[in-house]
Amino acid sequence: MEFKSKTAFYLYPSVWNNLKINLRRYDNLIYKGELPDYVLNLCNKLSINLIPDEDLRNYDLDDQFITTPPLKEVEKNGEIVKYVDEEKMWGESWDDITDEKIFYIECNDQNVCTTLFGMRKYKMSFVYKVLKSCGYECYPVFWKEMISSLNEAQIKVIEKFDGIVLGSVFEMEKYQPRRMLYSSPDVKDSITEREYIHIITNGVTTLEPIYRRHHLNEKLKEKYGDSLSTDTFLGLNKAKLTIVSHPTFYIPLSDKIFYDRTDNWSGNIDCDEEEVLNEAGYITCSSKWLYQDTIEWLKKNRPNDNVKVKYIPNGNVHYDYPENVEKFERKTAIYVGNRLNKVDLQMIMLLCEINPDWDFRIYAEDASSLRSLPDNLYVHDTIPLDELFPVICKCHLGLCLFKTQYWTLGMLPNKLFNYINARIPTIYSGIPDINMEDYKEVAFNISDIESLTAVTEKQIPTETYDKLFRSFDDVTKEVIECIDEYEKM
Repeated sequence: MEFKSKTAFYLYPSVWNNLKINLRRYDNLIYKGELPDYVLNLCNKLSINLIPDEDLRNYDLDDQFITTPPLKEVEKNGEIVKYVDEEKMWGESWDDITDEKIFYIECNDQNVCTTLFGMRKYKMSFVYKVLKSCGYECYPVFWKEMISSLNEAQIKVIEKFDGIVLGSVFEMEKYQPRRMLYSSPDVKDSITEREYIHIITNGVTTLEPIYRRHHLNEKLKEKYGDSLSTDTFLGLNKAKLTIVSHPTFYIPLSDKIFYDRTDNWSGNIDCDEEEVLNEAGYITCSSKWLYQDTIEWLKKNRPNDNVKVKYIPNGNVHYDYPENVEKFERKTAIYVGNRLNKVDLQMIMLLCEINPDWDFRIYAEDASSLRSLPDNLYVHDTIPLDELFPVICKCHLGLCLFKTQYWTLGMLPNKLFNYINARIPTIYSGIPDINMEDYKEVAFNISDIESLTAVTEKQIPTETYDKLFRSFDDVTKEVIECIDEYEKM
């Protein structure tokens, strides 16, 4: 069975109240015995997969995604040994707990405003609406002991909100169950009065300069200058325009929302893409699947809204093709990318086995940690693209081989344009054909080819590669033209 989420939690009575407010759609819960109706009701509405403990071995769940069960320590032969506390999990009775109907969202002095604004979005989320329908309600709580550490801008924002619970750190146990929307210490209030905002991360992670949104942000800095703020999630006043390149749980209050949709973020359980889809007045899409999916979503969810949608395919950095390229002596296929979590490594291993006269190269983060590799597979950690491009040119075939997932449905991979720039054909899997149909002269579904050699023997003119290549300059220019159009609407 394939699950939409690999995350699994042990469900037993004493964890219920805290666990229920942290559940996401499609999570997996491991349980034993009979569950109360209120548990079954919430799980059903969230499409939770309930797994009987005795059947756990029959489910294909990666151990690293299963939360650690409660443990007890026992002294044995002079050493402390940890065992799963079966009594704590399965010895408790559901009759001994109360299903608490009120829970609290905790703020700290670092992100009190971000949390309060985030609650607006949280209360629009699918998960909260389900909790609400099951009779649960939440309130923001922050501690009076931290008031002295708030700055004037934070206080002005706080004054705009009603329903805040002011508690004391000495009485925290009164405010249970409790959770944080932003648990990372790196999420801090950042308050701006600038007219333009560009969201390119979730506010916690950093962005490497290999993505479309990074290049768009650089061009927007040129366009708007000091009027642009990047990754600012709240302001004292409404922004004139917020451009979203990475959906987050909170979008700053703005007169207009522009969404550059570059991935099927709905396939990422850490993103809440519906929020920006609900608010955007103009949406650009980086693949044809995303374009069609956006149109269908709008017809279903916003049938009366006049939202403009446009397809703007991806691209990549352009490099001049080297003179006198000497190809590798043995036929060589290459995969270049950032992370390997979506790559179909089993497919690559199979290709290595059935093509012993070929070499295969992988350049990706932590690729060197791969073990038990075929003799004709060479792995390298990521190197700067300007150093990697001459290597790609020496190869004979580019690889875009991905697992079929919700995430990969929206992909028109940037790396395709690295291969096009290097004038080598591409084979792909895990990506809908519709996304690649404009590039079918140089990109081939692995299920449709006779052999790797047959692909390399195709006489693809240099002019075809040059015609199909798109640079990030092309992409950002087209997106900004749409932003200009939207501002005038």
